[in-house]
Amino acid sequence: RHSSLRIFALIDDVMRLLAEEMHLNVPAPTDAAIAPTPEHCPLGPATDVFSVPYDAAGERTVLTGAADVAAAVAVSPRTSLDLREGAELVVASGPNRGHKAIVLGRNRDGHFRISVQRYFKNGTSGRGFTEPRLLGNWWPSAAVAGLVPRIPLVAAAHWEGGQ
Repeated sequence: RHSSLRIFALIDDVMRLLAEEMHLNVPAPTDAAIAPTPEHCPLGPATDVFSVPYDAAGERTVLTGAADVAAAVAVSPRTSLDLREGAELVVASGPNRGHKAIVLGRNRDGHFRISVQRYFKNGTSGRGFTEPRLLGNWWPSAAVAGLVPRIPLVAAAHWEGGQ
C-alpha cells in the first residue's frame, strides 16, 4: 500500500529528467531576479546594503490591500538591511527570534552565510554556541520589492523585538 523511493542523485538532475519525461517546458534559471534595483542599494550595487520596506521587527510596512502595490512599496517607510561581511543582525522570526547573528560572507553560489547565536536549554547561565545558516541570494531582491510579509533578519542596531 505504501511505498517510498530513494534516489541517489542531485535534485537538479532528477527534476530536469522528470520535467523532460513529463514534457514540461521549464525555463532555464537566470540571475536577473537576484539583483535589486540600484535605487535600493544606498552604497551602490556592488555593496550588500539594501533599503527595504520593513520595520525594525522585520514586518512589511506596505499595506497588503493597496491597489497599486508597486506604488505602495515605493513610498513606504524603509529600513536598511546590511548583509556585508561582519554585519550584526538579529533573527526576527522563528524559533531563534531575538538571537544575534553575524554575516560571515557568501558561499561559492552567492548565498549569504550567517552565524546565528544559539543557547543551550535548561538555563546553563547564558552559555551557547553559534550555528552557520544560509540566507538565499534571492532574499535581497524579494525584500526590496516587499514580496514577503516579513524578513528573517534585521539590523541589530534597529531591532525592536516586535510583538
